[in-house]
Amino acid sequence: MRAKARPVRRRAKNRRLRQAPTATRMANGPLASDTAKPSLFGRLDAEYATTSRRAAAFVLDEALLLAVWLGAGQVGLRQGGNVAGVPPFLISTTAGFAYFALCWWRFAATPGQRALGLRVVDAQTWNRVGLDQAVIRWCFLVFLSDAVGALGATMGAAALAGLASSAYAFVLLATTAFGPERQGLHDRLAGTVVLTRAPADAPLQSLKVLV
Repeated sequence: MRAKARPVRRRAKNRRLRQAPTATRMANGPLASDTAKPSLFGRLDAEYATTSRRAAAFVLDEALLLAVWLGAGQVGLRQGGNVAGVPPFLISTTAGFAYFALCWWRFAATPGQRALGLRVVDAQTWNRVGLDQAVIRWCFLVFLSDAVGALGATMGAAALAGLASSAYAFVLLATTAFGPERQGLHDRLAGTVVLTRAPADAPLQSLKVLV
């Protein structure tokens, strides 16, 4: 019986040795870049963020911006509708660009996303996005809807503009919810994905390369 048990133990040991290089092959696979910086999470423990968590982070970000906008609006009411002579739409656009695009570029997340453990990264390397990617993402996620709303208000077609913005928001949500990597239209155009930490028991094979 002992003679039969030894080969079983050797095979089990060899099986473990054959499985061990799996993570190494993933880390040096074709998606990894020789010049890539360390991953934002530091190890292979990230997954694509759910649509609901992303939506919650966006609502939180909009609430923070609204609080700033209301404060600026109070100043504007005392200055004939402008703040320091600057039209409100220009102020909101500049604030939105700084809040979203610059935060994605410099910190990989807005305050709302960071509060919920989300990171916006490059779709191929899972490292920080470039400024061009951040600007494209902001344009198609935030600026386009804001511009349509402002144009509608100027032309006296606020209701129509609101309907168009709602339809576009639905497109963004649908493409995010049903895409294989949860990439909304804005993510696909910018070449980005949104990550969050994976559960501790998530299988290694389901995770993409983090380097």
